[in-house]
Amino acid sequence: MATVREPLVLLDAGLRVLVANAAFYRTFGGDAADTRRRSIFDLAEGRWDAPGLHTVLQALQERDIAFENYEVQVTIDGKSQLYQLNARKLASAEVDHSHLLLAFQDVTERSQVEERMRDLARMEAIGQLAGGVAHEINNHMTVLMGYMAFVTRDIPPDHPKHPDLRRAEEAADHVVYITRQLLNFSRKQMIKREIVDPWTAVLQLRRLLSRLLGSSIDLRVVRHGDFRSVDADPAQLGEVFVNLALNARYAMEGTGRFEIALSGVEIDQGSVSNPDQPPGRYVRFEVSDTGPGMEEQVQKRVFEPFFTTKPIGEGTGLGLASVFGVVTQHGGFIRVESARLRHQVHHRASRGGDGRHRERVQWRC
Repeated sequence: MATVREPLVLLDAGLRVLVANAAFYRTFGGDAADTRRRSIFDLAEGRWDAPGLHTVLQALQERDIAFENYEVQVTIDGKSQLYQLNARKLASAEVDHSHLLLAFQDVTERSQVEERMRDLARMEAIGQLAGGVAHEINNHMTVLMGYMAFVTRDIPPDHPKHPDLRRAEEAADHVVYITRQLLNFSRKQMIKREIVDPWTAVLQLRRLLSRLLGSSIDLRVVRHGDFRSVDADPAQLGEVFVNLALNARYAMEGTGRFEIALSGVEIDQGSVSNPDQPPGRYVRFEVSDTGPGMEEQVQKRVFEPFFTTKPIGEGTGLGLASVFGVVTQHGGFIRVESARLRHQVHHRASRGGDGRHRERVQWRC
């Protein structure tokens, strides 16, 4: 057992520790002198917890079965880890008793990578559907707005029906806006790229963002070190920050801090934290606010089109979906972080700050 790098422990019929390897003690605490003949659930009390382990051990004791690659969530010093557990009974010299051998393998990082890949596949499928619908609507709206323009042109402003036509045109304009957001999300919107200095671009947006956020929200723009220019559509880059600012303003209920921090980062080959992100030099925009954060289920759906936590009539649910599409179409990446969880955006350029809620956008140089 001493040469095995994964935690191993042998228990008696009373679930007391008979022997364990060094990896087990490094992970779960304690040592051989303190833990022998103590219940596995009494080890390093208050340091770790694994509710699912009780069920496994009870089943092992009652039936002659083995558990192969059984996933158990373990909380160690407040940090949640996912382990694969292999457990089986071993014959014992004691009459009517047997020992239990438990082998733990930490699969937390692998599980996170797999979940990230599933999320990307799901977003890709949603994007294909949204793009097809948006194109179809956009084609019909082009025809509709053309005919409405003909009618409006022939009716004088003092005609009693003129206000009705204007309201119809405004509604049509709103539909066009929504379809453009959907096209952004599905990465089918036309973009006009040029070489953009990220710092200059953000400074030029500062006045607009300040007006959008309001005087009660402190806007901060900071840079860390040097970084390269990016190949981007300036208008769409600006739209990313506008949507994030509007989202932050709503989350903070008009009061708080909104920060954009720029830095240059190097993504290594095969980075576990960014398995979907090609290696190379990026500009990172870390955008943070001091809103209350978000629940895990909200974070998982935050980029889906039409998903919103706002009351009916107060949001389209397309702001962050559009941000996701713009960043991805430019070859970048976005993540979300929160006080409860987190949210980031990567595009070989990214954003962030130290608030309760953070978006990281990485934009490729």
